[in-house]
Amino acid sequence: MTTKAPEKKPKQTRSQTQPNAETIMQALPNALLMVGGDNIISAAFGNLSAIFSGSSLIRLPIDMVFGNHSSIFTLLTKARSNQNAVFEHDMEIKPNGGDVQIVDAHAVPLDAKDTILISLQRRSIPSFVERQADLNAAARSVSGLAAMLAHEIKNPLSGIRGAAQLLSRKASGKDAEMTTLICREVDRIHGLVDELDAFSAERPSNFDTINIHVAIDHAKQIALAGFGRNIQFFENYDPSLPFVQGHHDRLIQVLINLFKNASEALDNVKYPTVKVTTSFRHAMWITDKDDRMHKMPIELLIEDNGPGVPDNILDCLFDPFVTSKEAGSGLGLALVARYIADMGGIIEYVPSQGGGAGFKILLPISEEGDLR
Repeated sequence: MTTKAPEKKPKQTRSQTQPNAETIMQALPNALLMVGGDNIISAAFGNLSAIFSGSSLIRLPIDMVFGNHSSIFTLLTKARSNQNAVFEHDMEIKPNGGDVQIVDAHAVPLDAKDTILISLQRRSIPSFVERQADLNAAARSVSGLAAMLAHEIKNPLSGIRGAAQLLSRKASGKDAEMTTLICREVDRIHGLVDELDAFSAERPSNFDTINIHVAIDHAKQIALAGFGRNIQFFENYDPSLPFVQGHHDRLIQVLINLFKNASEALDNVKYPTVKVTTSFRHAMWITDKDDRMHKMPIELLIEDNGPGVPDNILDCLFDPFVTSKEAGSGLGLALVARYIADMGGIIEYVPSQGGGAGFKILLPISEEGDLR
């Protein structure tokens, strides 16, 4: 009688026990593109559907995927020239000719033949509902103080307006224009003071249809007549912008606050300048953390050539009582953020290319505006 020897179980190979490199790369949350020296995509991995739509990206030129003037080309050039990893925060891309997306991008050289691995992660911005709640919570912390100050501010405002009216009776030319401007500003500030008592209230139910350039020019006139008289303003406007949705007086106050911040930061700058840029961001969508899309095509960028904002307050820049100024109250940017949020927009700090401070505001189009 013969017996069979027990069968040996086949040994598991390394490839059977551990996922291979391609499986790991496909599971990554980022979109990964391998780009050759000829700027043609040779491989694509990861979460491609989060950014790209349509057919395969393999063997497509970069300009066909992102367009001829994409920032991706600058990223590739830097990575190749430095032969080192390059990171770009808040890059705007328009993949497949679709909507504009904001991403964080990495470019890493892989070999001496100019092959670059690009990693793209779509940036998630906190939802407007949560941002509004955060701003309201911060606003409630100063509402009591605002109520106490409101009465103290209104009395001198009435005296200022009365004095301006008396002066206007004998004024002419530029003096008459200045007294008229004083009266208009007193009326506007008086209205804003009325709202200080309700700093933590819900957003206004009624919105204005605003020509953003008229609002900017009004705020600039206020600046040049007072705190910003030594500043040289540069404008780069898109004259065809549609009207924006918002609150007229609040938007002007936002602009004045930002101009005043710039003016104070430029005290020790020999040639103080402020650049104001408006643009229409075609198909500009912001993705919140719940993956909901919000369209905000009107962009306003205010930049100065000052020292910029200290790194230690960047994360809490828009919180009440946060300031880098010795005599500052820290309420200006908190109010700015609140007013922009009330208008359904977003404001964020972006360092200017010259090293100074920059504030980018995104706003929705008015329902009565010219929808492109």
